[in-house]
Parts: sequence; C-alpha cells; structure tokens
Amino acid sequence: MSSELIETGAAVSSKEAAIERLVFLLKRAGSVTDAEKFRADVVTREAEVSTDIGGGIALPHAKSVFVVSPAIAALTLKAPIDSQSPDRIPVDLLFMIASPENDLFHLNTLISLARLLIADGLCGKLRSAPDGSAFLNIVREEENKNHFKGIQN
Repeated sequence: MSSELIETGAAVSSKEAAIERLVFLLKRAGSVTDAEKFRADVVTREAEVSTDIGGGIALPHAKSVFVVSPAIAALTLKAPIDSQSPDRIPVDLLFMIASPENDLFHLNTLISLARLLIADGLCGKLRSAPDGSAFLNIVREEENKNHFKGIQN
C-alpha cells in the first residue's frame, strides 16, 4: 500500500461510484492495465456476495488478468453510502484488493486486513485521516505496534 493508492474524504454517492474511484487509483498507480475491465471483474465479484463486512467497512476485490501488480487501494468517504452488510451500517471505509489471477495475494491481504481492522480505535483513526500519507502512517504504526507486517506490499 502506498499513499498514492489512498484517498480520504471522497465525495461519492454510491458503492458503484466508490468502486470506480478505487479502480481509478489502481489504474493511475499502474497496478491495472484496463480500468473498465477490472472494474467489471470487481462488480461481478460484488454481485456474487457483497463485500460489505459490517461496521461501515467494505472490502471489494477481484482476481483479474488485468492486474499487473497486486495492490490495495483505500478510500474514506465524506458521507457514508448504503450498505448490504448484515448490520446495515452505511459504508464509509473501503479497501480494494487487486490481485492477479492464480495468486494468493487477495486471500493473504483479506486475512491481514481482518487482523488489522479489529485493533481498538483504528477504524476511527483511519476515517479521520486528513490525507493518504496520514492514513498510511496510521496503518504502519498499528502494524509496528503489533509487530505485524500485513498489508504493506
């Protein structure tokens, strides 16, 4: 994860728009070759089962031939969007995992994110980060505090 793959305070009005924004970040960073086709892969995956995990968090992801380097993009939202999670809490924190086909990056990253996001108070700190650098520093501090290297790639 790098600060160029993080946007804070995004003004989007739907999960589809949030996904488009995350895909844009991945394309701009050179992690995906075809943004529209990768977005379609993510939307197809979302149609199978929502990746809204509760607590206002979503983890959209896809394994795709259009991913040239595995990456994680993150987005905090200015205003929460409707959620399909079991707790129905609107989503305002998203992490998109882009993984090449035949790669375990997405599984390892999902496990790492799950471990990281249960840290007391971490999600609140991430939601209030003023920019990508601050967001990334919060993640690094939490990983170092727990002697755990998880989502850095």
